[in-house]
Amino acid sequence: TILQFFIYMCAMAAGYFALQSPPRSIEATAGSGLTFYWSILLLGGGLLGAVTVLPGWWLFERAATIACFGAASIYGINIYSLHATESGNRLPQLFMIMVVALHFVTRWFRIRRYSYDPER
Repeated sequence: TILQFFIYMCAMAAGYFALQSPPRSIEATAGSGLTFYWSILLLGGGLLGAVTVLPGWWLFERAATIACFGAASIYGINIYSLHATESGNRLPQLFMIMVVALHFVTRWFRIRRYSYDPER
């Protein structure tokens, strides 16, 4: 749970910094509107997850996992688009994003059955 808290804090920080100074390559591919939406998903998902993971409020944490997965998916699609249209190898970056996305899917499956942590 503590490690998951720090994962959400990292997601929140990534969303904050992407909102403050969007990555140029992503903004050029996705446009400023989708980049803003992606940043807000990551910031909001990270914040909601960080607030709900420690007390075990899984009902609300599920929304955080969906938001973070959505943000990772948007980012991954943009990275794939850049890989397909520009020179250079972006596959390692894409697969690391897939690791992050799959982590949030795994977390969602672990907490999907209950509204709260039953051990608390």
